[in-house]
Amino acid sequence: MAATSVEMPYDYYSNPSADGNRGEIVTAVFTKERSSLLQRMIDSFKPAEATQNNSIELKATSPGEERDNGVDKDDSKLHRTLKNRHLQMIAIGGSIGTGLFVGSGGALASGGPAALVLDFAIIGFMLFNVCMALAELAVVFPISGSFYVYSSRFLDPAWGFAMGWNYAFNWLIVMPLELTAAGLVI
Repeated sequence: MAATSVEMPYDYYSNPSADGNRGEIVTAVFTKERSSLLQRMIDSFKPAEATQNNSIELKATSPGEERDNGVDKDDSKLHRTLKNRHLQMIAIGGSIGTGLFVGSGGALASGGPAALVLDFAIIGFMLFNVCMALAELAVVFPISGSFYVYSSRFLDPAWGFAMGWNYAFNWLIVMPLELTAAGLVI
C-alpha cells in the first residue's frame, strides 16, 4: 500500500466555510491499493454499478408481440435491438477475410475439395462459437467501445490496452492486404 501526502487548498475539495477561510492549507493523504491479479479477475465478474434501465429480465409477452428485454428503449443509453440473425451476420461478416478468396486456391490444390470442405467446416464451427460467445457478452454487458474493453474488464487493464493496440496494428496491415486481394480477385 502506497501513501502520498499532497498539500492542496481547502476549497479545492469543498465549498468555502461560512467565515470565508479560502487560503487554509490542509494535508490530504491518498491511498492507492493495487489488488492482486486473481482478485481483479474475481472482481471483474461482479455486476457493474447499477444504471438506469439496465435490467435484462424478459417481460411476459404474448405471441406476436415484440420482446423488449425489460429495458425502456427511450431512456437507456445503449439499445438492445439486435436479433440473433443480426449477431450471426455480424460475426460471419467479421470472420470472412481475404483467405476465403485468395488462400483457397493453394489449399484446394494441395488437399483437394473434400479436405477443403472439411477444413472450412471445422474452422467455421470454432469461429461460430467464439463469435456467438462475444455476441452474448455484448448483449449482457453492453459497452460503448470495441471488444478489447472486455479484456480490460475481465482480465486486466494492461491486457485490454495491449489488445487494443494489437487490433489497431492488425487493421493497419490487413486493410492494404484486403485491397490487394480485391484487386487480384477482380
